[in-house]
Amino acid sequence: MRIAILSSTNSVNDERIGYKEGLSLASFGHDVVVYGRRPDDSYRPHHPNLTLSPLGGGRLNLMSRIRMLMLLYRKGIEARPDVIVCVEPESAMMGMFLKRKIRAKLVFDVWECFDGLIEDRFGGLLGKAGGLALRLLLRWLAKGSDWVTVVSPVTEAQYARYRGDDRVTTIHNSSRIEWFPVSVAGATGPLVVLHEGNLDQGRGMLEMLEAIALVRQSMDVRLLLVGKVTSDDRALFDETVRRLALRDIVDMPSWMPYEEVGSAESKAHIGIIALHNTRNALGSLNNKLYNYMSCGIPIIAPKGGATQAMVERYECGCAIDTRDPHKIAAEIVRLGRDVNLRKKLGQNGRRAIETELGWHRMEEKLRFMCATLGLQDVHAVVSGTNDARPVGAQTRGLSPTEHG
Repeated sequence: MRIAILSSTNSVNDERIGYKEGLSLASFGHDVVVYGRRPDDSYRPHHPNLTLSPLGGGRLNLMSRIRMLMLLYRKGIEARPDVIVCVEPESAMMGMFLKRKIRAKLVFDVWECFDGLIEDRFGGLLGKAGGLALRLLLRWLAKGSDWVTVVSPVTEAQYARYRGDDRVTTIHNSSRIEWFPVSVAGATGPLVVLHEGNLDQGRGMLEMLEAIALVRQSMDVRLLLVGKVTSDDRALFDETVRRLALRDIVDMPSWMPYEEVGSAESKAHIGIIALHNTRNALGSLNNKLYNYMSCGIPIIAPKGGATQAMVERYECGCAIDTRDPHKIAAEIVRLGRDVNLRKKLGQNGRRAIETELGWHRMEEKLRFMCATLGLQDVHAVVSGTNDARPVGAQTRGLSPTEHG
């Protein structure tokens, strides 16, 4: 079967639509094409059944999104897929028209709390009105789709109410476990604190830097930034690092492909999530949460919302007020001095990925969705099995206890 993944805002090599969903669906034997924005780098997932087709680039604005929607609609008609997967409200709206025109199935893959984003951005009465209007749109999109996939239990409950049936599934944006080895960081040497992904003021950039400066007063510490500082906040980041005299202890490797991120992060002792408590942050789950868990390192997370619930449910870290650099620093010092606690929390997180949350488990959900939608799993038919191991793990024999 032919599957088209359409995104007006994300690049074709995005972790979820390229390296995870696209690669998995291609490994099932489906012919998968991803249409999206041109990536900033040359790193791409590779599979004979997977095609990445960039349609545009440059800064995101209203006109560029409208142009992308027009291109996506045209490409969708040309490709004539059996299933369309859309990841934004605007691309899902366009997907509704495509669904009727080419008689395809539609999957709405929800990554964000979109109504919360609107309320956070505008605030006040305007934000509330915008959030209400968007919820009405999301309800219409959810009911008109053949399936809805989400990234957290919070949004699963929301879309289950919209649909009124069981065709809503949480596909955690978790790690391909074979690409994220258990931490090799020892008990001696500097304490390495990790932050992964884009970094800006909304993700706790200033609080994190101030906390590291405080920790440095009592122990040897390093800050490992796997990702990049957003362009709007780069000057402020550099000035803050200079002001706090942190240049010698901040390590920021160059951008790397997804399959190499885990090796870099496995050198850390502690992972930090310092997102500000916006409505979107409270309802969504960040990619870095799963990556830290996969590497078996304890997590410092913000209080409130879905992230705290996950950390407490799997006993893999602690939730604090990450708006306070002193509280972040105190927690880093506490974990830094207690090797056994770090080990226990890290093992709990890794075990949760191996047994419940890892992408190999999400592939099982994708298989079920495909089967329910009437998509024949070519790989399972050829092999005579319903094996849902992740791409790359078939030859490595991964088991829940391999990395202990």
